[in-house]
Amino acid sequence: MARRPQNERKPWFPTLEHRLIGNSVLDPVSECWEWIGFRDRKGYGMTTLWVNGKRRSLYAHRLSLETLREVVVPSGMHVDHQCMNPSCINPMHLQVCSPSLNSQLKYSRKR
Repeated sequence: MARRPQNERKPWFPTLEHRLIGNSVLDPVSECWEWIGFRDRKGYGMTTLWVNGKRRSLYAHRLSLETLREVVVPSGMHVDHQCMNPSCINPMHLQVCSPSLNSQLKYSRKR
């Protein structure tokens, strides 16, 4: 599991695309883009953005799908990791699905 060293300063990125790619490292075996920024207790990557004048913490994998593949994730829908790696932000490993389908997939994959 790749992580940025504690004492290393966070770099500045000019665009959201640069931030997503700059805060991830490629796993050559799984082709996952491992998020090396902050992760929640379940291992999902998080990043902070200013939205409508308010600072918000957002899931990196949702931003990756919306930004890099230009897929709209409707409110109430989930983003499934086909690779079963919660820290992966590779948009080719992500798909939009309903909460019930996401639960079914989770249990069928025995995560």
